Amino acid sequence: MDAIGDYIIFRNFLREIAYSEKYKQCKITVICDKALKELALELDGDVIDNVISFDLQPFLKNKIDILKQAAVCKYRAVINFHYSRTPETEIITWLTAADEKVTIDGDTLRMSFWKKPIFNLIYNKLFIMPSDIKSEFGFNKALTEFITGVKSHIEGPSLELDADRYDSKIEGPYLIVAPGAGSVNRQLRLSSYAKIVDFLIDKGYNVCFIGSPKDSLIVGEIINSLPHGHLNKITDLSGKTALGEMPYIINKSLGVICNDSGPYHLSMALNKATICLAGGGHFERFVSYGNSKKVKLCYELMPCFNCNWQCIYKFNATDPYPCLDAIDINKVFENISLLEKEYMI
Repeated sequence: MDAIGDYIIFRNFLREIAYSEKYKQCKITVICDKALKELALELDGDVIDNVISFDLQPFLKNKIDILKQAAVCKYRAVINFHYSRTPETEIITWLTAADEKVTIDGDTLRMSFWKKPIFNLIYNKLFIMPSDIKSEFGFNKALTEFITGVKSHIEGPSLELDADRYDSKIEGPYLIVAPGAGSVNRQLRLSSYAKIVDFLIDKGYNVCFIGSPKDSLIVGEIINSLPHGHLNKITDLSGKTALGEMPYIINKSLGVICNDSGPYHLSMALNKATICLAGGGHFERFVSYGNSKKVKLCYELMPCFNCNWQCIYKFNATDPYPCLDAIDINKVFENISLLEKEYMI
């Protein structure tokens, strides 16, 4: 019940559960935010039998509807994959009838410390995460091994697509630029993105912007700041592309430049050349978990890294976090050139 990147980090383990000896006879229902339904069915419709989706924002208004859907049958198991559980994840687990309820005894980032022991009573299996596991991918892998009883051999997110399923209608080879993020503080300044796009076009590349309808506003600002002569090298698909098509657009690209966001995890799963412009809030958990040589992380290490975005510095509410704002744009250019040389972005 999180965002695109969380699902991409999780989805390979969904398949291990579906094909495991323990659960291979079961039908699978996925409960997720409504924004993820299309992507889940597009990528994993062959193992998902039903999707219960809802809008997390007005959650209380949707609670009765979720109960009606979840109560259609009694499930063999409810598996809550959230390390940072929320009152919403716990209420849904509580409302859903099942013989077995499993989750991780995770952190208290998104719920009060005193609530966690109470919510733990909902479950009859609670997995204590080993202290040496730091990444979301590692959390998912460890829980999958715990519930299936089988060692997982998945080393990172992976995704195989039918290359001809969607026609992107983008002329010529192109690089993806995805300037959006979960919040304005977690995205590079638009002026920096404009410099990156200028750099790419000067090197002879076509650029395709992707993102949500909300991201189309910032993409418009970036495009408006570019030299007029560069506009014929740009395709803007932000806010114009169904989420289920986005993996195919990324897959047909030469590479991706983005913040720590959904496109980053999609690009890694597709084994594309990737530049990630990363702050330190969730660095170990969501950024540095991969080991692909095709991924270059652009960041400025600070002693406060891995702060869960609980920033200790004062900064303007509409500005990037200081750790993200500290990234040297010339290092971004250097990393682009390295990937170009090694992997023909």
